Amino acid sequence: MKKLVLSMSAAAFMLVALVSCKGGGSDPKSVAIAFMDAIKSKDFDGAAKYATKDSKAALDMMKSAMKMAEAFGGKGGDMDIDKEWKGKKVEYSEPKIEGDNATVSLMVDGKEQMPISLKKEDGGWKVAFDKNTLMKQGVDKVKESTEDMPKMEDLNGMTDSLKKAMEEAGPALDSLKKVMDQK
Repeated sequence: MKKLVLSMSAAAFMLVALVSCKGGGSDPKSVAIAFMDAIKSKDFDGAAKYATKDSKAALDMMKSAMKMAEAFGGKGGDMDIDKEWKGKKVEYSEPKIEGDNATVSLMVDGKEQMPISLKKEDGGWKVAFDKNTLMKQGVDKVKESTEDMPKMEDLNGMTDSLKKAMEEAGPALDSLKKVMDQK
């Protein structure tokens, strides 16, 4: 009986180790954190373990860019996330899960820096770091940043109000000029 329990424990341990080495996981937040830790370390092969298959091209491109920067005398380019975030509070939100998609927000000092998109792939969560996902995030960020900007019809109304105020101020400015000229 002891041998059976020992064998089952060893099998369970090996199964957990196998799943852990494969990358991905059952919790989107822990996958996002592991992915970002690998990116911060410039371990793009390690990051690939937590990314979708479609993300390989983007990660390979980042890896090549780092190598090129080092070849030209740099230390892997300007991507020094640890230095940039040093002394700042880095947090990850709880995941928002919608079917086979999830989003975890990366926040620095309470401000959202970027959403991390994840997809279910091969039975586990993986970070979607592919061209289409990154483009969509960029477009969404631009839309978000322009939401507070006045609309064209609002600007036209503001222009009309400003024009009317200037017309009404004209006679008062003329009177003021006459008074100033007399002194």
